[in-house]
Amino acid sequence: MRQAGWLDQGRWSSLAAGALLVLHGGGAAAAAFPADGAWIPLTQGGTPAGDVATDGATNGREVVGSAAEPAAYIYNDGTDFFARLRLDSDPRQGPTELRPFAWGLLIDTDGNLAAYEYSLIVYGVGSPDTIEFGQNTSPSNTGDPADPAETTLQSYIWSSAAGGNGRVMDAASSFNGDADYFLDAAVPLADLVAAGISATTPLVIIAGTSTSGNALSIDLVGTTTAPGPGSLPLAATDPVLPDGSPAGTICGDGLLAASEACDDHNTAPADGCSPACVVEAGWICTGLPSVCRPISGPDPDGDGVLSDGDGSGVAGDQPCANAVTTGCDDNCPLVANADQGDQDGDLQGDACDADVDGDGLDDLVEIALGTSPVLPDTDGDGIADGADDADGDGIPNSRETVGGTSAPDTDGDGSIDALDDDSDGDGVPDAVEGEGDADGDSIPDFLDPDPSANADRDGDGFADNLRLGGGGLATCTAAGASPVLVLLLSLCRRRRR
Repeated sequence: MRQAGWLDQGRWSSLAAGALLVLHGGGAAAAAFPADGAWIPLTQGGTPAGDVATDGATNGREVVGSAAEPAAYIYNDGTDFFARLRLDSDPRQGPTELRPFAWGLLIDTDGNLAAYEYSLIVYGVGSPDTIEFGQNTSPSNTGDPADPAETTLQSYIWSSAAGGNGRVMDAASSFNGDADYFLDAAVPLADLVAAGISATTPLVIIAGTSTSGNALSIDLVGTTTAPGPGSLPLAATDPVLPDGSPAGTICGDGLLAASEACDDHNTAPADGCSPACVVEAGWICTGLPSVCRPISGPDPDGDGVLSDGDGSGVAGDQPCANAVTTGCDDNCPLVANADQGDQDGDLQGDACDADVDGDGLDDLVEIALGTSPVLPDTDGDGIADGADDADGDGIPNSRETVGGTSAPDTDGDGSIDALDDDSDGDGVPDAVEGEGDADGDSIPDFLDPDPSANADRDGDGFADNLRLGGGGLATCTAAGASPVLVLLLSLCRRRRR
């Protein structure tokens, strides 16, 4: 659902004309920041984007977040476009001055993640602090977030005064055991219109921190990979419209939506990726936009490591160990991984291993949970992340994430089960309900809103709510039985004993 007050097409056209007059104004514009509940989290694979608390830098350059407490948000009210990042520490070096670093968004509008088109960066280097809106007019086309946007479209003076265009505030979270902070910024929506971003332009956003005002070079939201060539697609969010509503799935746009197995930036048949964005039989597709090649020959993924590298005549019978590339079989035969990296030593290469660190939680689950996909024991307590208990309810993370393969939110309260002390929302804490199955319906009690509705713990053929013990006549009557039935049940039970 789009936000109330979003611009209609006519107003977009009017703004586009007016924006040309203010594009180089440069002053700090007044903005009315939205309430906390109105911000729209950016998502990856349909889940609010998070980020581990160990892959950035100090002094406000570490972005943090999880599915329950997302790392990045956007919003607009029809006048201004707003961006928000959750940071592990205060980005300020004084009451109103920012530290000499940068925070913001890169914006892709053409669906080709070899390069982005625009940057929107809060820049704390120099005096005064500024918000820089730039355009990547000479892209390197290497998928690198550190590739700078050369053309400045607008430079606004940052102001955290009342009614200003920026602010820093308590984020009410503590990913590293201390207070986290929100850094918020606003720019006139008219300037986005003037740059060619309309109400229907799908935006793929890459959020993070930096040392410069026209690129991201320190920490990227949603991936532990450092900024560099090829990392732009790894940090890309699901497509959204400028009002934060989902842009939908468009096969052929070069973006990989949750419902697509590939997207090669066209809808031609017989090229590996079908017109419905399904991988065609006999092909393998990788990257964004997808590059497809036939599954054939001794090295179908083209990474230089043979599928039958040990020459045994059986591909895959001797997978390569970590970093071994000769005399063994490709440990990811359909995904290019020339280094044959295998961090957890399970003989499945990191490039095709859903759980790179082997801690019992898939990497995407760890991002939602706020643990590190590359550290098997993120908090260093001697317990692997899968066996650990993030919400302290006595139920291990792996049990609350379907064996470490997904991050459900059973009661739909915005907090995944592994971070929710009452997963089913029935008012009884998970620590009390536990992992048993009182009513025998194959749903564990901590996920069953009514775990004892039909329970018969003593196997006597009568549900517990019809027993005279533990509630007696009142319990039975409350369950809908008449006093006569209660008496008959009592006599029956006595005779059976």
